[in-house]
Amino acid sequence: MAKKLLRHYPYVYCPTMASLFTLNANPKKGDIVIFYRNGTFKHTGIVTSVSGDYFTTIEGNTSGGSTIIANGGGVCRKGYYNHYPQLKHD
Repeated sequence: MAKKLLRHYPYVYCPTMASLFTLNANPKKGDIVIFYRNGTFKHTGIVTSVSGDYFTTIEGNTSGGSTIIANGGGVCRKGYYNHYPQLKHD
């Protein structure tokens, strides 16, 4: 079922993923968030909860720091404000 739902399983490069998804500004639990930096989509996470303008994610290949860390080597729960300028959501 995962292969059917994720047509590009098992891997999708973040810039490619952004072109396959419909981007919107209001994440919901279960959505995929795509982090945008320096003109390129660089990182992704899964939204686990939303409270007003704040949402939390589970991200792989990151660190526990409060900023977006692509290639950090860990799996972490992180939180962001929706108005953060480097976020794009699906």
